[in-house]
Amino acid sequence: MMGDLKRGRTVRSLARLMRHYEGVRVVFIAPDTFEMEPDIKAFMAEHGIPVTETGHLHEILPELDAIYATRIQSEHDVDDESSGVNLAPFTIGTHELGLLKKTAVIMHPLPRGPEIAVEVDQDPRAMYWRQERNGMWMRVALIAKTFDLDQDIRELASTIS
Repeated sequence: MMGDLKRGRTVRSLARLMRHYEGVRVVFIAPDTFEMEPDIKAFMAEHGIPVTETGHLHEILPELDAIYATRIQSEHDVDDESSGVNLAPFTIGTHELGLLKKTAVIMHPLPRGPEIAVEVDQDPRAMYWRQERNGMWMRVALIAKTFDLDQDIRELASTIS
């Protein structure tokens, strides 16, 4: 997990979700200013999930099976702390693609900032547009269930296929 780990709700939720999987090792990659909060680190330790923290993406990138990148959430700045952070070492571009395993995946909750170069979009390991599409259908399903329309949709679907 890389980026604004301190203030990003998606990485916090994803970190908690990891307790449901065996053999997971998590790497937190962030500038010091935005490192993961102690409560999540304690949660990971409590559930026996090994965690590594680093500010060096290029050193760890060849080892990763997946990278979940997030943007720096400057809208949460209190003292303009985002402006003083060099984000270049926390960016995925064409050079970083060359360091990443051929079987690895790149994820992002969107919207993105400069942490993933547009050129990465064409790489088959870029899964964030697929995430976005799947998220849309999950929201449709939740709305249908909330308004008790799920059975109607099933019946309609059965007449179409």
